Amino acid sequence: MKKTNIAIYSIFIICMLSNLLLSQDTNTNNVDTQTNSQKELIAPAKSTVPITGFGDIALGSNMENTIANLLKNPLISLARKYKESDISSEVSDSFIAINQNKFFRSGYFLFQDNSLYSITIRYQEKQVDFLDLLNTLNNKYGKGSFLDANTVAWEYDNKQLILERPTTLKYIVTDVANDVRVNYTNMIVTNALDVLGGI
Repeated sequence: MKKTNIAIYSIFIICMLSNLLLSQDTNTNNVDTQTNSQKELIAPAKSTVPITGFGDIALGSNMENTIANLLKNPLISLARKYKESDISSEVSDSFIAINQNKFFRSGYFLFQDNSLYSITIRYQEKQVDFLDLLNTLNNKYGKGSFLDANTVAWEYDNKQLILERPTTLKYIVTDVANDVRVNYTNMIVTNALDVLGGI
């Protein structure tokens, strides 16, 4: 992968993970000033069933299985490069994006050491709305916890499911996501220092 692509990808990952984990940090900071009963309301709800992933796409899957399962889903559209027999030269080893279509506005699948650790799916608002998603998820995982007016969360072991307004779902392996965020932040800081050293 070219250095430019790595830099763009790194910034993209940091932005996504920072946004993803910022709500956890913000909620943690807010919790410090609240009573114990309020603290329980801010934590993600404990799911009644395991959070495994999106449809047939399981967290922890390798890239090959993830692509195969994405290609099986008639509602998901992948770029042509994923459909070709030799995809190794064109596909990032740590990122898959789905094409926008009638049902999905965007979708991102992030890998660390060939293991899927983050899925972000944004539905088209004309097809599905926040309340539809919330009701479906509450029926499947139990009643979710509102972290704020726009965010509902569930957790099971080291996995979280987050629903954000208007129509975004995030499935995360939290310990891996935290490690990736720290590693990429350190890498960007090092690269920034290298750039500043040339001034």
